Parts: sequence; structure tokens; C-alpha cells
Amino acid sequence: MILLSRVSSCVALSILVAGCPSSEGATERSSSASADVGSAKSRSSSAAPTSSAAARSAARSAAAAAPLSPPPSPSPVDLSKKVWTDGGASLSLATKDLSKVCLLKGVSMLLPEKAKITMLMGSRGCVIRPWGEDGPYIFVVNDELNFTLKPKADLKGIKRTVEETADSWLVEDDDPKTGFAGRVTRRLGDRVHWCNVNAHGKPNGEQIARGLVKLCSTMAYAAPSR
Repeated sequence: MILLSRVSSCVALSILVAGCPSSEGATERSSSASADVGSAKSRSSSAAPTSSAAARSAARSAAAAAPLSPPPSPSPVDLSKKVWTDGGASLSLATKDLSKVCLLKGVSMLLPEKAKITMLMGSRGCVIRPWGEDGPYIFVVNDELNFTLKPKADLKGIKRTVEETADSWLVEDDDPKTGFAGRVTRRLGDRVHWCNVNAHGKPNGEQIARGLVKLCSTMAYAAPSR
């Protein structure tokens, strides 16, 4: 019975290992197999850091090769200090009441102290030029208009949108005479008001336009006293 048991064990084992080896041979092969497994694990462990390092190196190379987008031009306006700084020159900013000079009752905004303000003929509004007749300008109007002020979606010749918020936008215009244009839209009192920006094709037009949009964002309203 013991012999049959051993024979049966050998037959069963032969299905798995294709033979019935001696115990010494089985032990040697078992030890050799364990060594091979250990060696494979060692190779895998040593390869993992190398592979990871190679991946990181490849990622760094790809990042270095990718073109960098130019940083946006900073706004020259510092609202906390109430100053416009452009090319080393500074303009002091002060709150201007636009009720009389622009016929925009109760409306005010922060503007350069020496800005030239001209009433917009035929409508309630005005043109404001911080640097004289030939420079960039903004014009402020309300919805009592006798002309059409198109929304951004209907404008033609936009090269790119520089920035956009819920109530403002700034774009680069295909027309070099404009360069950059923007608008801030606010409901002040019972009327919708628009503050429109034109950089007038200046070389640093994007920076100037950002500053003008920031000034437009200071539009405020106080109900006129009766």
C-alpha cells in the first residue's frame, strides 16, 4: 500500500513537473528556481528607479521644449495708491463727478487729475483723454443713445481676446490705429452705462488699455440730492 501510495504520488507529481525526480534533484531545482525569482525581483527593483528617473527626465525635456506664452502686460494703475505709472512717469488719480460735464447724473469714476473731458455731442456722455488730443481715450455713455453700441459678439476684426469678465472685456483689434479696445458695462441707477476704451495704436497699447479698463471699473453711482 505504501508503494502504491508512492507510485500514485509520483504519477500525480509527473503531471505538474513532467517527471518524478529524486528528492535531492527536486531540492536543487527548487533552490535554483528560488534564486532565479529572487534575481528577477532584484532586477525589477533596480530597474524601477531608473525607469522613473528616465520618465522625469523626459518630462523635463518636453517642458523645456514647449513654447512659453508671454506674460500678460501689467496694468499701470494702482487703485490703492490712486496713481497711474507708465514708463517712469506718474499721474495722480482722483474721483471725478461726471454729472455735469458728461450729463451722467450721479456717476463718478477715478481719472487722472489733468485728464481732458469733452462732452459727447448728441448724447449723454463724454470723451476722456488722459494725455491730450492725440493719445488713448475712453468715452462714457448711458443707454440714452442716438447711435448703436454693438456688443462684443457682433464686432468684426477682433484678433484675440486679451481678458474678459462678467461685465468687461479687452480685445486686440486688427486695425493698428486702434490696437486694443475694451468696455466695461454697469447698471448705475436706472440706466445702463458703458465705459469704452481705445488704446489709439500706441506701442504699449495693451498695457495702456488694461489701465483704462481698470479706470472704467471704478464707475460708481450715488443718487443725486434733490
